[in-house]
Amino acid sequence: MLTDKIKDNNNIILNIKNIFHKYNNINILKNISFHIKKGEIISILGSSGCGKSTLLRVISGIEPLSKGQIFIENEEVAGKSIHIAPEKRGVGLVFQDLALFPHIKIQKNIEYGLSHLNKLEKKARVFEMLTLVKMESFHDTYPHLLSGGQQQRVALARSLAPLPKILLLDEPFSGLDMNLRRTLCLEVRNILKQSQMTSLFVTHDATEALMFSDKIIILNNGEIEQFDTPQKIYHHPKNSFVASFFGMINKVIVTNILVKKFPILNKNIFQIQDNKNLYLYFRPEAISIQSQTDENNICFNAQIISIQYFGSYVLAKLITEEFGNIIAQFSSQEDLKIGNRISLEIKNNLLFYFPD
Repeated sequence: MLTDKIKDNNNIILNIKNIFHKYNNINILKNISFHIKKGEIISILGSSGCGKSTLLRVISGIEPLSKGQIFIENEEVAGKSIHIAPEKRGVGLVFQDLALFPHIKIQKNIEYGLSHLNKLEKKARVFEMLTLVKMESFHDTYPHLLSGGQQQRVALARSLAPLPKILLLDEPFSGLDMNLRRTLCLEVRNILKQSQMTSLFVTHDATEALMFSDKIIILNNGEIEQFDTPQKIYHHPKNSFVASFFGMINKVIVTNILVKKFPILNKNIFQIQDNKNLYLYFRPEAISIQSQTDENNICFNAQIISIQYFGSYVLAKLITEEFGNIIAQFSSQEDLKIGNRISLEIKNNLLFYFPD
């Protein structure tokens, strides 16, 4: 119904329409389009130099737009002959360098940007934000006396204090050690959800994006490869680039011999052309020790040639007749030894097929 469409449009906080951005006549962003609804947390995931941070700078207004349109809450903030200044876009920013003022205490750091409020209103907003990030007892402390994680919480509180329409986070956890990154990632997600803050989060860490996001944009060479939920992107990648971005993956060329050996492949492959290579992709965790023969799965034998221990799981390098050398992931509780021959299976729905 028309009323539903109007309601849905009103729920869109950020709307990006066919944007391009150039540096020295080179396209860094190429025809980017997507939108974010109120309260959604979206990650932009990609390797260094793919245009992630540039996209954030263009949305914030720090960089001018070359072509296209940007709308925030249905107001055009960038487009042909339009460039609304960053401070007038209602955008909050959190960068990896935090940019806290070292010479003033936490309360004054958070008050920065609240000049439109009176003294009592400022005090109430600061207390509200510090309570939200569980840092209320540190209001009278200087930034250098805080740990890295505590400083990041304060930076988040300062960005949320002016009540922005959308929060942009540019690799905010990159300077922290791995365990703290994972913990803080979950904490910040909970804070953003609790405050219903629409957020766009840049990272090159695939695990971080999976943990943090409602949806993920996979960016490659300035173009969107896929925009979907973490579950869809991980289990139903659109191409080999997306499939390969989330850690180790096995890649095997599909041959007529392989199809004859495993007829189930015919259900997924309409035709193997002589002049076209088709590849089968499967993740190490897709391989499991065979419990019983199932014609709907790929069943095969393998010999273990190496084992690497990772605590809760092991990665085993296997040699197989059908696939050559592949990597499999097993529970570290399994009694596996180098030289063992084992019977394995891969569930049909965990296989991906892409041309090369």
